[in-house]
Amino acid sequence: MPTVSASSSASKAAQLLASAPTPTIHPRFSRGWWQDWSVVFVVFAITGSTTVRIVKPLLSNLFGIEGTFMEGPWLYRLAYLSTTLPLYSMILITVGTIFGRGAYFRAVAKRMWGRFLPASMKKIKL
Repeated sequence: MPTVSASSSASKAAQLLASAPTPTIHPRFSRGWWQDWSVVFVVFAITGSTTVRIVKPLLSNLFGIEGTFMEGPWLYRLAYLSTTLPLYSMILITVGTIFGRGAYFRAVAKRMWGRFLPASMKKIKL
């Protein structure tokens, strides 16, 4: 049986994690699995919080639209929704890449956009 050094197995694991759109390569409920999923949850938390904090000032300062999502006006609601999804996707890919899970979060963003885009546009690589 060939011996595998710890550094080569670690680099293989890092390459697999960087290239495969999966959040973890570790066995379920192992320490590594929990760490990987913790990173995924932190990335989603940072992305959601950042998007919410950026959209309202963006709409009021850049577009001059004042209001709230619950009380309106309808222009604010439509602008909020049409601004949130692209901004969320960009922040998700950026934060995911910073945390070393860029391939997984690009796949998540692509899957998210795939629900809104026609089939002809789903073939675009991110």
